[in-house]
Amino acid sequence: MKLTKNILHYNNDNFTRLLGYLTIAVLSVCVALNLYAIADVSVWRHDELYYQPDYFHKVEAEGRWLNYLLSEYLAELPALLCIVVVYLSIFYSVAKSAWNTNRDLLIALAIALTALQFPFLSTLLFWPATTLPSFLVLFIACCLSDKIPKIVFFPIFSILFFATLNNLYFLLPLLFLRKLDARETFKLLTIWVSSFLLGFLVTQIITYNLTGHLIEVAGWRNPNPITSWEDLLQNLRRALDAWARINSTIWHMLGFFLCAMWAVMLLIGRRPQINDLCLTIVIILAAVAIFASGIPLGLGVQGRTSLTYTTGLIFLACVREDASDLTRTLILILCLSAGSTLAISNVQTIPWYAGVTNEIKEEMRRAIPGYLKDDVTIVLGISNRDWKKITRKIEICNNLTYVTGEGFGGGYRVAQAVKELGYRKVGWCLPKKCEESSVKVSKSLENCERRIFEPYRHKQNEFWLFASKDYLR
Repeated sequence: MKLTKNILHYNNDNFTRLLGYLTIAVLSVCVALNLYAIADVSVWRHDELYYQPDYFHKVEAEGRWLNYLLSEYLAELPALLCIVVVYLSIFYSVAKSAWNTNRDLLIALAIALTALQFPFLSTLLFWPATTLPSFLVLFIACCLSDKIPKIVFFPIFSILFFATLNNLYFLLPLLFLRKLDARETFKLLTIWVSSFLLGFLVTQIITYNLTGHLIEVAGWRNPNPITSWEDLLQNLRRALDAWARINSTIWHMLGFFLCAMWAVMLLIGRRPQINDLCLTIVIILAAVAIFASGIPLGLGVQGRTSLTYTTGLIFLACVREDASDLTRTLILILCLSAGSTLAISNVQTIPWYAGVTNEIKEEMRRAIPGYLKDDVTIVLGISNRDWKKITRKIEICNNLTYVTGEGFGGGYRVAQAVKELGYRKVGWCLPKKCEESSVKVSKSLENCERRIFEPYRHKQNEFWLFASKDYLR
């Protein structure tokens, strides 16, 4: 009984402060290692803004009119600069949200640095220029959140987020968690949801004025607009499937830490107050909103767009008003252990992407003669099956490990390596049996020195590349 009483009245501010400094130092080093690894990337994702000669189709399919207006300027920005700004924006957003709630600088910094370690964020960074405007909007929103009324704040930034990447809009309620009561919670949620709908409506109007039609969702997204109860049930299943898929990745890495933290909070935390309940409700709704937003059109949620969900999980475990010394210590332990665990995944995921894409780029450089002019069309006569075998063989030869994130899929996802060599025209002539047979390759290292591509000149204005069968044996 005496031991329990001593634990509940734990008070060692010096230890907590030292633990906070250690957590911040370790996680800062992890962020620096992420940036160091990303600096080695020279080939970005296939639909990154750098490789889009005309970004207007993104307005037609997704309503990104702000990205379109800025596309000429964004295309000139160095990728690493974009990534640093993205990191600073999400760091400031999460840190300010945590600080507004718990008024503890060490805890706020630790939570923000933990949020930067999620592999889904690292995956999103492979679209550096595409994501930059949305994170700049997030940074501006955080700067203005306590300067303008909510009734003005949420509509303005809903419109701006819909013009870039609208998923970051769901982070905004986390800025207003302190001293919530039932009335303030209802008011906050009402303004937040209605402003989201307003942003969608304004984006449709702007898209119509620019294109002559409303947003037409791309077919590859497999949209399923709700026209019946069956459609509603199918879209709900899609949302739940996406939630389960993302959870399977998160809980594999963090399940133990999060469950332990929630259990400890229930056992030794203070008796819940009304503001604790309101805070929890807002965090949960902000976290799951990304899944709910896709239900009307049946759009799935990919890992790279689930940043709001992962941030919500961290807030649910770590953000408390007026936390005791023991609670603060436990939060720092969670941030240190969870952040370090996530960082280990990044140490593998980022070098994996850089290693595969850089190898393909260098092999293409060797296969394409240097005398070709940049207006020549490089035709890739390689099936999707062989592209998968090529990437798998590169992983084996270079000891690269794919942990989480987003794979390459078909060959069009790595063809941007040609564009990085200065050739803006890429053609396709896929063999007939693109998807047949196994994509397994030998784990032997004996063919690693063979050339990946076989060059073959076809026409004066075209240069063809094929996959080397010797390499894939």
